[in-house]
Amino acid sequence: MDDEYDGADRRREAQGWHLDKRIPIATLVAILTLAVGGIMHITQIRTDLEILRQQQTALSQRVERSEIANREYLQKIDRSLERLNDKLDRAISDGAARGRP
Repeated sequence: MDDEYDGADRRREAQGWHLDKRIPIATLVAILTLAVGGIMHITQIRTDLEILRQQQTALSQRVERSEIANREYLQKIDRSLERLNDKLDRAISDGAARGRP
């Protein structure tokens, strides 16, 4: 009879860590809330990432168009400077031909 437990021994909780099939509703709600929040957060991050990719593409296109416009503008300035330089050379050579120093 030493091996049998009486009612008080059976009701005693086990000491230390243990696993149980019962899950409190509060824990279940907390886990579900965290899961839904995590999914929503990841979805928002993906949306933000897609927006940033689109903005990067648009910015890259704007930079490219700006570089082309700047290159064309610099070419116009170069042509204008060449014409001005030619006019100055002619003015100097005409002045020298007329005897002006």
